[in-house]
Amino acid sequence: MAKALPMNQKYNPQLSERELVKTIREELRQMGKVLAALPLNSRDRPGRARSAWPEFHQENIMVSAQYRRRSVAKPSPQAISRADMWLQLVMRLPVDARRIVMARASGISWRRLEEIDGRSHTTLRKVEYTALLDLAKRAPDGKMLSA
Repeated sequence: MAKALPMNQKYNPQLSERELVKTIREELRQMGKVLAALPLNSRDRPGRARSAWPEFHQENIMVSAQYRRRSVAKPSPQAISRADMWLQLVMRLPVDARRIVMARASGISWRRLEEIDGRSHTTLRKVEYTALLDLAKRAPDGKMLSA
């Protein structure tokens, strides 16, 4: 796992290109985890028919709505701010690079990306690598933010 720099430390220019890409890749994975853990409300979900009847599982056990929610720790405000900063940087990338970077940050495999995009995993890795280097250049004041 790549070791990210503390929040108050500036980017070390002596880091190799690969170490820099590893660090940014880890930051983007953390961003994906934070975005996945954010709570959703009724406006964030597609509309569906609501029913007053409780849901039933295969074992004929009645489940009420209060027990259906999964318990995921909510991210801290600092983690949300950091994820928002990285998301803003990712949104400045070209569309094809952005799709690949966000898919990898969300944990989609290279094999699945090949099926979705139609290009080979080697090409997709090159696109991701150049996009991550571009993100390194765009990071504010060269800072690599981490918890």
